[in-house]
Amino acid sequence: MRLRTLALAVALVTLCAAPADALAHSLLPPSPVSGDGGTVFTFYGRAWQKNQVIQAQYYRRYRDRRPFKTKNFRASSTGVLAFRLLDPWAYSTGMQQRMCFAQYDTRFGRVYRKCASFYVEPPTAYFMRPDGAPGDEFILVANGFQANRTLLIELTTPTGELQNYSMRTRSRPRFLVTGFGPVFIPRGGAIREFQSNTTDPLGLYTAFIQQSDAPARARAWRLCRAWHRGTAKLGDPRRWPCPRSCTDG
Repeated sequence: MRLRTLALAVALVTLCAAPADALAHSLLPPSPVSGDGGTVFTFYGRAWQKNQVIQAQYYRRYRDRRPFKTKNFRASSTGVLAFRLLDPWAYSTGMQQRMCFAQYDTRFGRVYRKCASFYVEPPTAYFMRPDGAPGDEFILVANGFQANRTLLIELTTPTGELQNYSMRTRSRPRFLVTGFGPVFIPRGGAIREFQSNTTDPLGLYTAFIQQSDAPARARAWRLCRAWHRGTAKLGDPRRWPCPRSCTDG
């Protein structure tokens, strides 16, 4: 018991003796720690010099030596750091990224810099429904891109024909009414409705989705087939691409 009391006393003395600057400029883990291109990441910190400028430094890859973007803002009147990162850079593969915050503190005459990392997932895409007959309506859904961006769609038919379309990602999440009922589209997501023709070829349709101003991309597949006495006519299998995943690596 005496040893435990002595250890506690030593810890308190050490804390009291620590320089004030060692207890300043804290940075909490981001919220959330993982998301996609449409996620808003929030950063909080305490004990920064109140009302003074802080520089936010955004690194698209964790090991980048120079920030992709910087922005100046001020700590609050109570020394709180509060910052939101909108539309992180989205790649076709998941990427660990980081935010750093730097402030010259006149109280101690030096620059303080704190960093926190987070993970950005790759975009995804899928068809609703994933299969159907010629003449059916279907929807292409894409998620995980940056908000309010143009997505370019390259649709490849079973015969190799290329068809080009586009859609716009949402800046706010919302339920959208479709032929399949309400569909929830988050921030950074988009949908496009298609009405197929009864004369469309049978087989696998591939959609390649690319953000026009970033390397983010994804793929989706839809099988068009005709039903005849319980047997699916799928066309010539040699014309079908071989799907591997829902994202293009």
